[in-house]
Amino acid sequence: MLLKISLSSPKIYESMAERFKDNPPVHDLYVKLSEEELEHGRIMLVCLFEIVLNKDIDFIPSVLDPEIRKLLLNLRLIKQQVNDMSVEKALQVTEELELSEVNIIFGKLLQQVDKPELEPFCKQLETAKNHSESVPLLIIEIKKKLANTVYDNY
Repeated sequence: MLLKISLSSPKIYESMAERFKDNPPVHDLYVKLSEEELEHGRIMLVCLFEIVLNKDIDFIPSVLDPEIRKLLLNLRLIKQQVNDMSVEKALQVTEELELSEVNIIFGKLLQQVDKPELEPFCKQLETAKNHSESVPLLIIEIKKKLANTVYDNY
């Protein structure tokens, strides 16, 4: 289940990169985000593995959790809609994804990890939280570039 969540965002971003391959600034943004999300997913899986080995945990994400089910459904719906998205809609969805429950779920996981060997991973994963600040800035830059260029998909 966690693997599904950690792979959903990169797949959505890969689809968006393909959708906007004729729009270099937007394409490049989604290639970058896809690569970053894959790395975040790998780090989160390592943390989850360590958490599962710990008997004193309180929270492990489960598909039985209604919030997780809702999140997975939402990610599937977004992926299905990518081919019909305008650049504006894709950028809006991207901002929403970066502020989504995915980061909350992994935040809950990380709060349970108190192992020195995981500290480097947790620090790396902190960059995922920064996406809620850095991605909107990237989107503003993209919109500025697009304002100076005419694209059919915008």
